[in-house]
Amino acid sequence: RSLAARALLVHASLEQRHPEMAERLLFELAELPTQARVHRRMGAAELYALRLAVAHVALDVDPVHAKEHYERVLAQNPDSVLAYESLARLCSRLGETRDAIRYGESYLIHEQDEAAKFEFLLFLGQEHLKLEQGADAAGLVYRQALQLRPDDRRVLTALADLAVEREDTSSALRHLSKLST
Repeated sequence: RSLAARALLVHASLEQRHPEMAERLLFELAELPTQARVHRRMGAAELYALRLAVAHVALDVDPVHAKEHYERVLAQNPDSVLAYESLARLCSRLGETRDAIRYGESYLIHEQDEAAKFEFLLFLGQEHLKLEQGADAAGLVYRQALQLRPDDRRVLTALADLAVEREDTSSALRHLSKLST
């Protein structure tokens, strides 16, 4: 089948609410060795986009399989911000907190958009709090977020909560007082 015909089949599968079929079709196009000629014609950018699409469709079908697809994307493009973020959030969903943090830290290295970084720091702080001894690391992450947005209520509240847990009332009050200004 031609590339266009396969694309139409994938689209039709998604429209008919058959993500399993779409994933299989995309996987065949992106990964099978017999597709080497197609891959050469596509170029690196198109193959990268195709592999991202496979991973995204696989999220609904089989999250563990989706993780493997995102890791293939990273093997092709180790600077993929989308893959790092998706892997971090997927690992969190799968209960793999340490992997979520590891991918999240890589995301922060590669992400340039400060607004996106800020939102992700909030997510990463929550991941650290899932670990038994994660409060200190969460505090560091939240302080990084505070540098990006010094008046954000979510960060100030998170830092105040951490201070209360440490029984550091002066820090808790300092963060809470910024909420009222």
